[in-house]
Amino acid sequence: MRSLLSNCFLVAMAATMRMTSVATFSGKAPHMTFASKLSKSKDVSAVVSAPFPARSAVASATSTSTIQPGSKLPWVDLHWGFNPLTKITLPTHCAGRNVLILGVPGAFLEDSTQMIHSYKAYSNQIQQMGVDEVIVTAVNDAAVMGIWQQKIDTQGTILQFLADPLGELPLEFGTQASDHPSLGLFGRSKPFVVCVENCVIQHVVVAEDASDMAQLLAPAVMEVIQQKQQEQRTMASNPQRMAP
Repeated sequence: MRSLLSNCFLVAMAATMRMTSVATFSGKAPHMTFASKLSKSKDVSAVVSAPFPARSAVASATSTSTIQPGSKLPWVDLHWGFNPLTKITLPTHCAGRNVLILGVPGAFLEDSTQMIHSYKAYSNQIQQMGVDEVIVTAVNDAAVMGIWQQKIDTQGTILQFLADPLGELPLEFGTQASDHPSLGLFGRSKPFVVCVENCVIQHVVVAEDASDMAQLLAPAVMEVIQQKQQEQRTMASNPQRMAP
């Protein structure tokens, strides 16, 4: 009953937002807020100039794509705001930047909210490590994602919520979750964290069940970033180690 009432509440909030003539989301559009702010960290990898993968016209429900380190970001449009709606093309938005992409099963869900709060709490430290933006995405529409971002109150952080209403990203990443009709969850994604440098995926964690969730929280991901930065410093100071 609680899940049913929660879903009805989300639908009502989204409907209210759609009837509003002016968008009321906090902050500026993602491109305006972050696009010109590139990391100055010495640990950032060199720019990668490989071409983006071709974009399919429609994501296929039978997609077998899987996400792996070294892969390029898929050509997917995410949504921000309402009236007007802004489409954010993921590779264009992430070009030349260090970004964390957090995928969650749905807005307002308890586990999803807990995961995002960990990144809110460590936002300043993550930014100091050279990360330009933390993108939070779910298979919800932009109205619901905007209300959720307001509820969490991400002002003053590097968190930005972007909607994936068609569920393209889970299909491209291969992170589709099983449907849960009793909870009203269809076509959703398993929780995941993807570390991206200039559109190239550097690190991936996908939670297959609740026991994996700790690996997706901010402290665990920050530890991975620190390890990779240390490896880069070691290689830079000992170029002979890079020789075959």
